Amino acid sequence: MAKRGNGQAAAGSGAIAASLDSVTPRLGGVREGRGLTLTRAAKQTGTSKSTPSRLENGQRRPTSALLLLLADAYLVPIVDLVGAPSVGDPRIRLKPPASTAGSW
Repeated sequence: MAKRGNGQAAAGSGAIAASLDSVTPRLGGVREGRGLTLTRAAKQTGTSKSTPSRLENGQRRPTSALLLLLADAYLVPIVDLVGAPSVGDPRIRLKPPASTAGSW
């Protein structure tokens, strides 16, 4: 777990590690669901053939850049690879508020 300068664990670091661990089983399923071989996935992402294989086998942790490349190659939103939170963040509005223009 990541530690801050004062010796306390960084907030959320356990949740981040758990989220990264949950990516591994999803990668192969999404790739196979799209009908792609490891070779084709590597070609579409511009990586070596071993990269998608190592990611799927948990021998390598995905970076955000790799996840973006994979999502693009698999034609899926990145949340399909990393998982979306079951509850939305109340600080984020999914729709903009109704326009108030001209209601002065």
